[in-house]
Amino acid sequence: MAKERFNEAQRWLIQNWAKAHLLEDAMDTVRKRYAEICTDVVDAVQDKHPELDWSHVYVSRETGKGGIGIGRKAWPCYYNWRVGFYVEGLRLELLASEAGDRPNASIWPGSTAIRGLDPRRVDSAIHAAKPRLLAKHELRRCGKDEQFWYYVPDAPKQLIDMLMDGDGRRFVDCIAAHFDLLARFTPVLDKVVAKPSRAK
Repeated sequence: MAKERFNEAQRWLIQNWAKAHLLEDAMDTVRKRYAEICTDVVDAVQDKHPELDWSHVYVSRETGKGGIGIGRKAWPCYYNWRVGFYVEGLRLELLASEAGDRPNASIWPGSTAIRGLDPRRVDSAIHAAKPRLLAKHELRRCGKDEQFWYYVPDAPKQLIDMLMDGDGRRFVDCIAAHFDLLARFTPVLDKVVAKPSRAK
């Protein structure tokens, strides 16, 4: 017996192609609107922190965990990834999944591939500044590792609820608040990475 070329789910799609096509178009529209809301997060952060003049929104379905990166053009870059502040795990497929991890906020210290930059030195400077820049409950959230990251306290379902509430402003404010926390470390990064040629 010849092997079937299409499985049951694929045959259903073929039989309901017109409806599936409408659903596909609707999903593309949702993705575009979601990307716009994530851009609103960037605008909200940059309005408050105009020195953060670089951003990268990557929430399409092809972008792994998906997220938002914000930093300064003066900070070094490795391909599309710049030393700076990131909230990841924001791709809709992950937020809508019951098995998905919570998003996380982090400071990316760069790569050894960036000439003149020592990511360990960056991590050490950030770690040393944590007690001065964070409240006790924020310190507990970040743990004791030198690498700076923490899980966003809000569960994916809560973030989806914020996203669907009215114009999505609650979602924007929630994610922007994490960048506000990360932005406290801007002077630290300025000191250790703004001119990577000085790094030892």
